[in-house]
This record gives sequence, C-alpha cells and structure tokens, in this order.
Amino acid sequence: MQRFAPIALLVALVASFPATAQPAADLDSAELAAGLAQLNATLLEIKDLLAIQIDTQGLDLLLKRSELASTQAAELEGLLRSAESTRTGLEDQLRNLQSEQEMMEAQMRSGAREADTLAIEAYTRQVEERIDHARDRLRQAEGEVIDLQSRLDTKQRDLGDWQDLIDRRLSNI
Repeated sequence: MQRFAPIALLVALVASFPATAQPAADLDSAELAAGLAQLNATLLEIKDLLAIQIDTQGLDLLLKRSELASTQAAELEGLLRSAESTRTGLEDQLRNLQSEQEMMEAQMRSGAREADTLAIEAYTRQVEERIDHARDRLRQAEGEVIDLQSRLDTKQRDLGDWQDLIDRRLSNI
C-alpha cells in the first residue's frame, strides 16, 4: 500500500487539473501562473510525503536489524550459560579426580602390601588418564566460553549501536 501512495498522489494531481479544450495560447498568464503554482505546491507535497515514507522505511529496517541483533544476543547468552555450566561441571569433575588421586597416593605412602600397591598404582594411572582427559575437555570448554563471551560482547555492542541510531533517527522526526 505504501508503494502505491506516490502513484495515487500523481493520479490525483493529474485528475485535479481540469481538462481544457483551450489551447495554451488562449489561457491568460494569470491562469497559467496559478496553475503552475498549484502544480508546484502539489509536487512539493509529493516530495515531502516521499521523504517521510523513505524515513519510515529506513526506521523500519533499523528496528528489524535491532530486533535481529537482540534475538541473536539472547541466543548467545543461552549458549554461554550452557557452556559455563559445562565448564563448572568439568571443574568439579577435575577436583574430584585430583582428590581421588591424592587419596591413592596417600594409600601407597602408608605402606600397603605389594599386591595392593600394584592395584593402587594401576588405578592411579587410570585416574591420571581421566584427569588428563578432563583437563583437555576443560580447556575446550574454557575456549568455548571465551569465544561465546566475545561474540556476545560484539553482538551487544552492535545492538547498542543500532539502538543509538534508532534514537537519533526518532529524534529527527
């Protein structure tokens, strides 16, 4: 509908002028001047309406961009919370494995029998492997948290920029 508004105004403009069978030479200069003044005023109105329409469409686009950035920021916040939760779980798991390793080492130092010592050493190696694996996973989780936080910060800055631009455009209306 907004696209057809300028066309409708132009049709109304053309229709507002009476169809004259008189040649232009028969019109006196006062009538011609009045007609041209009316045409000029109408064209200025059309120009003003088109400028308003362009401003409105630009503002609509800015609002859509802002809404998209807001939605993307919310999604990133959810992903960040999930990654932080995963990281916290891995940190807890690593602490538990390290405590278990310390208990095994304490048992070995306490002078356990040789058969028990071999079993404890084997179990300690398994725990050490699990610790190494947990550390690797924790490093990955920390990298993911850093990446998501960086992307979220960028998206929030972009959102602030869009909102500032919208505010400036609204203040000019």
